[in-house]
Amino acid sequence: MTTIIWFLIELSKNYSSTVELKIDYKNLSNTQILQEAPLNRVDVVLKSSGFNLMGYQLFSKKVALDLTDAMHIRGDKHFVLLSNHQLEIENQLAAGTELLRFNTDTIFFELGATISKKVPIEIQLDASYKLGYNLVSDVHIQPDSILIIGPQKYIDTIRKIMTKRLVITDIFENINTAVALQINPEITTISYAATKVNISGVVEKITEGKLTIPVEIINVPFQVHITTFPKNIDIVFQVGLSNFNKINEKSFDIVFDYNEYLMDSSVVYLNPVVRAKSKWVRSVEIKPRKVEFLIQKK
Repeated sequence: MTTIIWFLIELSKNYSSTVELKIDYKNLSNTQILQEAPLNRVDVVLKSSGFNLMGYQLFSKKVALDLTDAMHIRGDKHFVLLSNHQLEIENQLAAGTELLRFNTDTIFFELGATISKKVPIEIQLDASYKLGYNLVSDVHIQPDSILIIGPQKYIDTIRKIMTKRLVITDIFENINTAVALQINPEITTISYAATKVNISGVVEKITEGKLTIPVEIINVPFQVHITTFPKNIDIVFQVGLSNFNKINEKSFDIVFDYNEYLMDSSVVYLNPVVRAKSKWVRSVEIKPRKVEFLIQKK
């Protein structure tokens, strides 16, 4: 008991000690932002009771630092003298605490313009499907772009934001899941309107179909007649089972371009060009892959 009483008496006495204070920067203008995370802790020498000093050692105290009087060096570089804020900081400490000095008196930081812009989201998706199943629509991202706000020197360099890689295997049902964005944890001065997005896509059992259409040649001069061998081509396509009956000859716009021969008169085959296809069609194969042709003058 005597030891405890002695210990309490000693703690009630005043001592000087170095403690660490956390800094919370205040009074930035609405158009400016800290470009880098500045020094957020500083060692100070305090004189106070042993009770108070023990509390500071166990629980780091956070104090506000007013940047209204920050001094400009050049460009975005500024500094603040802690000694000019000694009374301001001391008043935030426990009663009876005297702030004797700062071990570091000058804090340097970068203060620059705040800007915002909307950037697109790009998904990283590794998907594999059960045999006979596949996507029958594009993968949709919601939202497909987000607003970011932060230091101009960072915002200007961001062209897009990637999602974290998402791996899904043996898919046979519709895709509908959330995925986080790839955000650099080292840059804390950028705020994001969202930190994850939702991706979705329609998955169905896939069936294969075949259509036969006549060969169409474009860009043929008026005085030229073209005969092709063969005269028809087969279109082999894959489509979701529910949309199979929607597909017909009008679902495709496939042509052969006479300009291919005009650019190289040694060409003896023309290659097909798929100018358009139904949104329901997932893949197209054309047979044969090229056609022979005979040129006749009219």
